[in-house]
Amino acid sequence: MARKLFISYTHHDADLMGELRAHIRPLERAGVVTPWFDGYLIPGDEFDRKVREALAESDFIAALVTARFLDSDYCMDVEMEEAIRRHQQGLARVVPIIAKPCRWKLTSLSDLLATPTDGKAVTTWANQDQAWDIVAQAIERAAAATVESPSVVANRRPVELRKPQTPEVARRSAPRTTFSIPKSTRPTDQQKDDFRHEAFEIVADAFEASIAALEGPVAGRFRRLDANRFTATLYREGQKIAGCTVFTGTGHFGANGIAYSGNDNGETNSMNEDLFVEAGEEGLSLRATMSGHFGGDRDRLLTPEEGAAQLWNLLTDRLRY
Repeated sequence: MARKLFISYTHHDADLMGELRAHIRPLERAGVVTPWFDGYLIPGDEFDRKVREALAESDFIAALVTARFLDSDYCMDVEMEEAIRRHQQGLARVVPIIAKPCRWKLTSLSDLLATPTDGKAVTTWANQDQAWDIVAQAIERAAAATVESPSVVANRRPVELRKPQTPEVARRSAPRTTFSIPKSTRPTDQQKDDFRHEAFEIVADAFEASIAALEGPVAGRFRRLDANRFTATLYREGQKIAGCTVFTGTGHFGANGIAYSGNDNGETNSMNEDLFVEAGEEGLSLRATMSGHFGGDRDRLLTPEEGAAQLWNLLTDRLRY
């Protein structure tokens, strides 16, 4: 018998929802799952009541996790609160699908095994179809698994569903990633590459979280193009006012650092800033090679978080005028 699957998502991620539905469609045709999401509602339905009824009848719940999802009061305070309660009581299973980089590990979803592999966000995979296929396999396994009985979970430590912190607080409180090397030791190419890729993920996370937190007349769009590129666009009352492409390890520009281009067309044939990986006394850091024009200190070594802030300042510079 097909297992009832409730999919929790935010409408901001409708494109990701479309990908998920396409990849689990074979499971639906094979009678493995019967998916439900709010797209099945028809005009005149009582939205909240229908959603709660579908959630209560589900055998397992998939959460399409992004920064927008974590920011949604309805997704987190209504759907996930009930989903976690059912999970704890042994009535259903919750499967977090990490679709975009976000601070999901600061929520109680971090207590659950996420998909795809190691909770690496789908949009960061070089082959996203492979990531979605891993997600579909995880849902198939979850559908086949038996749900723990209430007696098994009775003595389990309760998990408190907590909302994510604001992007600013999260970046301050999250453990800082460090790549230490002994003093007077020359770092290997692997150490530099590991640091560069991790720093790029921190920059991407900071941009996505900051855009999601925008309020008032200024809005934005974050698009992860592949594992090495993303674009960010800002609008004021619907009019585009700024955009950028941030990339690493691509061609000549950004080959050994993180490059910033002042357009959002995704091209990597020019740059306005380059955060170069450099070894200092305390380990590996970033150095802005073109920051003098913007009032920065070219001799100052930056942490990945400081590098993210400097690139964000480049994007928002024209908002000051």
